[in-house]
Amino acid sequence: MLVDNWNLNIKGSVRVEHYESGKLINVYNFDNLIMSNVTEVFPGIIDDAFNGTNVYTIDNFKVGTDDTAPTTSDTDVLAVVASGDFPKALTSTTKSGSNTVEFRLDVEETEGNLVPDPEYKEVGLFSNGGVMTSRVILNPPIIKTTTTRITVFWTYQFN
Repeated sequence: MLVDNWNLNIKGSVRVEHYESGKLINVYNFDNLIMSNVTEVFPGIIDDAFNGTNVYTIDNFKVGTDDTAPTTSDTDVLAVVASGDFPKALTSTTKSGSNTVEFRLDVEETEGNLVPDPEYKEVGLFSNGGVMTSRVILNPPIIKTTTTRITVFWTYQFN
């Protein structure tokens, strides 16, 4: 997506690792949709990622059960899993070179569980100011049980 205000090209990609009972069973790769409301936070996010300014950071995520296609005007995950575990802090943020940032998100076996077992269909990435910067649909969805662990690697490349 081209953000006109800065003449900056931002590309997002998402890799999801699905574990059952500690064993990796699937890896999924998705393109990412950048939300249109990020113009208020992306300069600070970029500055923080590469300079550590902490003005705006991407620091949490939510998981949901809705599979409606993302639009650039989305402001939240459409059906947040009501387990009380979300929003959840990111596991880590790693920069690579001068133009790539990777955010790691983990949902452990003990988190995000409901009865009946929820189908995780969407994930949203959020700034410390509550602005959703990206949303992705998990297709196929992941059924979350007490033996399921999910690790998401969300990458932004700035050019």
